[in-house]
Amino acid sequence: LAVIGYWAFGNDTCSPIYNNICPQSDLDQCGYAEQLGLYLAILGVTVHVAFSYALNINPVERAVEKQFQLDTRPHGRWMSYGSRTLLVLVTFGVAQALPDFGDFLDLLAAITSTFVIFIIPCVCYTKLYWKYSVTSFEVVLNAAIVVVASLGGFFGCYYAVLGILCHVFDVNSACGQIGTSSVCS
Repeated sequence: LAVIGYWAFGNDTCSPIYNNICPQSDLDQCGYAEQLGLYLAILGVTVHVAFSYALNINPVERAVEKQFQLDTRPHGRWMSYGSRTLLVLVTFGVAQALPDFGDFLDLLAAITSTFVIFIIPCVCYTKLYWKYSVTSFEVVLNAAIVVVASLGGFFGCYYAVLGILCHVFDVNSACGQIGTSSVCS
């Protein structure tokens, strides 16, 4: 998606991507169709985040419930609801307390997503099936995926750290390397 956005808008690509439809600072200059597209895109992102949040936090909730044995206690269902509500409030508090939480989230996603989605499956597949049925093509393909994912993870971490340095710690030299477009503000 990022490649398509950059291909469509070039160096003036804004983040989040829906700001390319109609920049927030120029809403009066946009037509009805652009404003409608902007609001529909924001609605789509909001619905996606709202529904995927439950999937992302579920393993943590289940681990907490298992650790405190909430499912075996009397009124365990209500205690489970309470613990899940408390976890949601804690994550909300952390997101509100940290300035520019998106930069920290970018760093976390660059590290974890790279390993969980790309590197670990390729390495485990090759290791598990090495003696049985791994062809040389599969080894080369898995190695290529690991190399490309590692490069993507490295640059994701690099730009996330630059974003943290720029937005959280006000390091001006880091801000110059991020390359934020003046059109997006």
